Amino acid sequence: MPELSIVNRSDNCMDEMPKEIRTERLLLRPFRMSDVDDVFQYAQDPEWARYLHVPQPYLRSDAEEFVALQLEDPSWAIVYQGRMIGGVYLHDPNRRHLTSGIGYSIARTHWSRGIATEAVSAVVAAAFEHTELRRIWAAADPRNVASHRVMEKNGMVREGVFRQNVLVRGEPADTSVYAILRVDWEASMDVMPKEIRTERLLLRPLRMSDVDVVYQYAQDPEWARYLDVPQPYLRSDAEEFVSQQLDYPSWAIVFEGRMVGGVYLHDLDSKRLTAEVGYTVARPHRSRGFATVAVSAVVAAAFEHLKLRRIWAATDPRNVASQRVLEKIGMLREGVLRQNRLVRGEAADTSVYAILRDDWESRADEMPREIRTERLLLRPFRTSDVDDVYDYAHDPEWGRFLPVPKPYLRSDAEEFLRRQLAKKWSEEPDWAVVFDGKVIGGVSLHDPDSEHRSIELGYAVARAHWSRGFTTEAVKAIVAAAFTYLDLKIVWASADVQNIASWRVMEKVGMTRQRVIQQASPSGGSPVDLAIYAISREEWQAKQA
Repeated sequence: MPELSIVNRSDNCMDEMPKEIRTERLLLRPFRMSDVDDVFQYAQDPEWARYLHVPQPYLRSDAEEFVALQLEDPSWAIVYQGRMIGGVYLHDPNRRHLTSGIGYSIARTHWSRGIATEAVSAVVAAAFEHTELRRIWAAADPRNVASHRVMEKNGMVREGVFRQNVLVRGEPADTSVYAILRVDWEASMDVMPKEIRTERLLLRPLRMSDVDVVYQYAQDPEWARYLDVPQPYLRSDAEEFVSQQLDYPSWAIVFEGRMVGGVYLHDLDSKRLTAEVGYTVARPHRSRGFATVAVSAVVAAAFEHLKLRRIWAATDPRNVASQRVLEKIGMLREGVLRQNRLVRGEAADTSVYAILRDDWESRADEMPREIRTERLLLRPFRTSDVDDVYDYAHDPEWGRFLPVPKPYLRSDAEEFLRRQLAKKWSEEPDWAVVFDGKVIGGVSLHDPDSEHRSIELGYAVARAHWSRGFTTEAVKAIVAAAFTYLDLKIVWASADVQNIASWRVMEKVGMTRQRVIQQASPSGGSPVDLAIYAISREEWQAKQA
């Protein structure tokens, strides 16, 4: 809420309003006769006055008359960086019906910076908090799209259009009427939190002071590779971007005290209960799980606080890393819009992903069903995978160190898949490893121990694909997801002490040998010596830094 300086109450419902209101960027304070020069300067601009019922040409005497009138009503000059650039006004208060109109104007030099939205939001909030008003309305020319956006961003609903009800410089003009009710405003106060903290990150409101950081990382052509942003990227582009984000729920991603990216909710639709989520992370901080953690936190907050039923996102189909972020938080790809946009003059496709409230609630504390790495797709096993599984599992060398039937029959592959499909995903998820459309192995999490917050990892890849880094790539992805989505302290694995290749996989993902269990009988097989490897959450996090 804005910082308020309250005046004494009186019988007039508007006398309860604060004289000064401070927002993050603005000071709203009473008009003064010394504001005449500033008003005269911006009001002479014909474009500023295009849709307003004001004299043209606008004389200094008109500015004097306007300011004098504001001294009689609840009106605030908008001061930005020490300069008066516009005003917000409550007018036509009706004590009997507890209603009031609101008006606003901003110097054209400060349009498209979110200032009008910020000022109107502060005055509406103060009016509902400090008076008994039950309805605040506003009017604008139907052609004034920018003014409509200000009202809509503040939760106002267009109630109708009065046809030719005013004259603007002698010409009949229509008027769009918008309003917000107290009940609507109070309901909207279950809003997104300003700050969201995760284990590693702080998500806090984006600020104009973030412009330099945005400019620094957005100049990188590789960062902008799949984004429809100007190239070269200028500081003015960063200023415009940050200013636009202030009109929406937007958070800077802060790691160790430094902003490294942002997450944004756009296109909020209160009727359909949908929103779009966008995100970006500076290139030096990619591949550290920051985007996944930040987007997951904002999606969770949006479902909780805004009661949304669907959150969607869009990305370039070539942007595999961005798709992985969306898939890791449980979004499904719903389709590809072909050549629906231009990226620096070139037609580009857009992949659309979404997650429903029901999906989110059902997957709380659950591992994602699909995970994409640079080369692999990890997804749940299917009954149709039987031929692929049999193809690699009947190889005696593949099963040399594994407790599997020997010889391995097609019926064994069918039984394996039956067991996988019967497992409860939230307890023991199991992924098929897919390369070039063919299942070449699997990775599993099993035997969860809630007391010690640990889980066992298992994996196997077809011999035809050994020594290509596929097992390490798949296991790394699962370990990362396990620490991201599950409240774990330890992920551990075991291997026959003679299975050197398996040790290497565990060591490459950061696991260390804990001990050797002699003459163990894994899954009822013949006794073997088992090497136990493990990695803690702290060790995994240290490797991400």
